[in-house]
Amino acid sequence: MTVKEIAGALAASGIEDASLEARLLVSHFEKITLAEALNAEICKESFTDEALLSAVARRTHREPLAYIIGEVGFYGEDFLVSPACLIPRADTEILVDAAISLLPPGAVFADVGTGSGCIALSVLRHREDLSAIAVDISKDALEIAQRNAARLSLSHRIRFLQADALAPLPEAVLTADAILSNPPYIQSAVIPTLAPELAFEPSLALDGGKDGLLFYRSLLDNCPLPLFLFEIGYDQGDALLSLGRERGFSASVRKDFGGRDRVAILSKMP
Repeated sequence: MTVKEIAGALAASGIEDASLEARLLVSHFEKITLAEALNAEICKESFTDEALLSAVARRTHREPLAYIIGEVGFYGEDFLVSPACLIPRADTEILVDAAISLLPPGAVFADVGTGSGCIALSVLRHREDLSAIAVDISKDALEIAQRNAARLSLSHRIRFLQADALAPLPEAVLTADAILSNPPYIQSAVIPTLAPELAFEPSLALDGGKDGLLFYRSLLDNCPLPLFLFEIGYDQGDALLSLGRERGFSASVRKDFGGRDRVAILSKMP
């Protein structure tokens, strides 16, 4: 298949950035740079590599590109991903920004629902004074996060714990200085209506219960910490402000790149 044929197959499957994704697939599986994959001469070649053709077929069935390639860019680094963990997204970088600017010097923070570890590890990369506890219910997700920590030479500054965010959390989490979390926050009834790619991502990382607020309530009610930084859905800002203020927190919301509510900051003065 040529690049044009790959792009055509992807476009026919409803993929919006078919031309770019075709070149990303060629770049990855033919082991050439993206710049080379964009070259007009490369675009004339016909590729027969079975791994590439298999990857094209997987993508036409709407399996996420990140899972096919096995990694994704986030906050200036490449993170390993697998179907065991949520794919990092650009909007989550707002949470990382908030943590870098707001966590107190020398703090120990817990990243609850760490997935690939992208949040905790990105914060640690930019705050050398901090250490982290990464928590996830999924053993497989924690293994991916541990591999990412090793790749970034950060294993000595982060602990990994398997635990359920809806159950009592380990003492190490309850005595941390802050909790960061991008928890499941999509309403259960909405999940079947989402893009086909979401069906490949772990439902445990998406389903936030009937109103999407299940995990926020659990963490706020069960963790007596002074600072919570949450990623939230675009329409959940007012709800998180209410949840925080009802529990005695000073609460504010930060917007994402599109001007939508994205991060809730809940803090109590010492």
